[in-house]
Amino acid sequence: MDIYKTIIVGVISGVITSAFIFLCVKVFVQIILPWYRSAIYKGIDICGTWTETVEYNGATDVSQYIFHQNERIISGTKAIVKTDKETGVCETKLLTLNGKFLDGHLLLTAVSSDRKVQSLSTYLFRIGKGGAALIGQANWVDSNSEIIHSRNIELIRKVA
Repeated sequence: MDIYKTIIVGVISGVITSAFIFLCVKVFVQIILPWYRSAIYKGIDICGTWTETVEYNGATDVSQYIFHQNERIISGTKAIVKTDKETGVCETKLLTLNGKFLDGHLLLTAVSSDRKVQSLSTYLFRIGKGGAALIGQANWVDSNSEIIHSRNIELIRKVA
């Protein structure tokens, strides 16, 4: 019976040790490392609300971007309100943003928050106007014609 007790104690202590090591790694990766990276990050802070207004083909698009930043990792949302000038009908879209801020440039991808709606766009920005603007290029797939479009874009930081 002593050999069985030794095996059981060894297995249980191995499981407990593995769980402890797993927990330590999780704490380090999810708490300590992000805290350290954000403490030493010296880049520009682009958190907050950014806006853009575009007029075309008898419609006006007002877009609001909300960015959250964890050092170089960017996430957020984009809300687009499209208003037809003739009828006054409004259409709203909500997109989820993810990207990275590298070497003074912001690279973003946007997908629809509603999984029933197909939407894909990409953005490449540089910092402009002393940090008050993001200037760059937007690319998107037209969901009706499946044609890829692009245009210049400038986002203005909303002052709180």
